[in-house]
Amino acid sequence: MLTYKLKLKNISDVGFVEQKQQMYSYAFRKLYKNIEKVDDPEFKRWMQKEFELDSWDWSSVKEDVKLKVEMVKVWRSKILKKILGIEESLSELIGKKRTKRSERKFYQLTKKLNYFKKLVSKDVVFGGRGLLRKVSLKDENYLDLKEEYLDNHLLPICSTGEANQKGNRKVNFDFENLTLTYKPNKNNHIKLELYPLSKKRLSHLLKVQELAELRQIPRDDQVNQKLCIHNF
Repeated sequence: MLTYKLKLKNISDVGFVEQKQQMYSYAFRKLYKNIEKVDDPEFKRWMQKEFELDSWDWSSVKEDVKLKVEMVKVWRSKILKKILGIEESLSELIGKKRTKRSERKFYQLTKKLNYFKKLVSKDVVFGGRGLLRKVSLKDENYLDLKEEYLDNHLLPICSTGEANQKGNRKVNFDFENLTLTYKPNKNNHIKLELYPLSKKRLSHLLKVQELAELRQIPRDDQVNQKLCIHNF
């Protein structure tokens, strides 16, 4: 799978995109915290009504959350392997003769073990744990850091692709004219203007556009106020 991050020069209705991002972000976090209800019909209906999601939006946020859940599982698995490795190293040290060097290594490993145990027990922080920690210090960079954190906290709108929908039902390409069209619903089509692309990238994207028009490939698209991210 390839990913292209395309910078947006202009959005015909940036206010709507921001509002949609907020609703999508709320829906994403709600579903993430209630992933066990992902196949519950009543929960689905409540989510769609509460966060103004049509059936395509629901499918997209569901796939987006499932991907995040799997990523977190892989991350936790790697941390747990590190914990087991450190515990084995500590057990080996305990059985050896104590020296200043071994005591120093024991201290370092214990400190690292406590760090990873604390880390693996924490929930995901949307926006970035490190950035949130910096914001909490409220130093001279507080306002800039807070703005960055809130920006990261706002997720892009995800639209899952399907080949039979010409790649993606809610995002249309027109790379000849450096424009995309985001279609949140039948009555609202938002024009996204791109900055000029390199010849190589434009050639590649035109080929992707051609294959999508022929219903041969799906495209997963993400839209925010700065970028349109294409995965195909």
